[in-house]
Amino acid sequence: MGMRKLLLILFLLPVIASAQSPMYKLIGKKNCQILDSDSLPTSIYSFRQLNSCRYSGNCVTVRRQSDSATSTFAFINGFVDTAGIKSFIGSSDAYVKYFYDQTGHGDTMTQTIIASQPKIATAGALLYKGGHLCIQFDGINDYLVKINGSRFEDENCSFFAVSNRTGGTDFAPIVAEGLYFNPSPGQAMFLRNTTISRASAATYGTSYIQADVGSTTTNLSLATGIFYYPSFLVSDGTSTATGSSVGVITNSANPSVSMGAYLRASTNFYAGQLCEAILYNTDRRTERTTIEANIKSYYGL
Repeated sequence: MGMRKLLLILFLLPVIASAQSPMYKLIGKKNCQILDSDSLPTSIYSFRQLNSCRYSGNCVTVRRQSDSATSTFAFINGFVDTAGIKSFIGSSDAYVKYFYDQTGHGDTMTQTIIASQPKIATAGALLYKGGHLCIQFDGINDYLVKINGSRFEDENCSFFAVSNRTGGTDFAPIVAEGLYFNPSPGQAMFLRNTTISRASAATYGTSYIQADVGSTTTNLSLATGIFYYPSFLVSDGTSTATGSSVGVITNSANPSVSMGAYLRASTNFYAGQLCEAILYNTDRRTERTTIEANIKSYYGL
């Protein structure tokens, strides 16, 4: 084999190697990491492209208020096509109808009720927080709900969410409901905001663990929750609460996952921004600091 052919093959190998193949493990692994981790999340909702090796689909479907027309937008150079969105909406307000899961699992978040769609633009201007595109929940009736059933049956779970709470009632940027934890059945939530703090919690029955997320309501914050025994909560990389009685999810009946509302209590809605949510149906505590470092670096937290 000539030297030129050998060099060409070596150049092409990282491109043709599948993310699932042995060759990927040898050559392409670094490039296919998500959040600098080798683990594939259960669901990925973000305006940045986090899984380009396995997912080439869309990011978001936007509805413009002026005529209720919708258009779907993919990623360009690692970020959602903001130029395309702005061209489509013109000077109109705009809302999110679909927020697509980047894992390839098809766990799309959606809202078909026009009055309950979270906002993404006002008068043609996209909504940013700390320089990052987010969706805005009004704390009154906005929410998104996952189309497919949850993938958290009989599993541990972990979450990483970038958000900013500005008000609302006793709730929540992203929620899993209808889950059951050992030792007692009850109801679990990935993020739970109380009226007195920007808090995250896992709950069962009347018990919960809680941690303040962010010192003010003016900045984005990273909330991390690992729900296993012992469960704990992390605010911007610092562990703030531990719960010894929150354990492995068991006996769950296809629970739903939603953004912006606790669907079992129609008066509980979240007011604030959500920029990114990463969910795992596994205990990711061994990679937590690596994942958090990636997120904090990107969002400047």
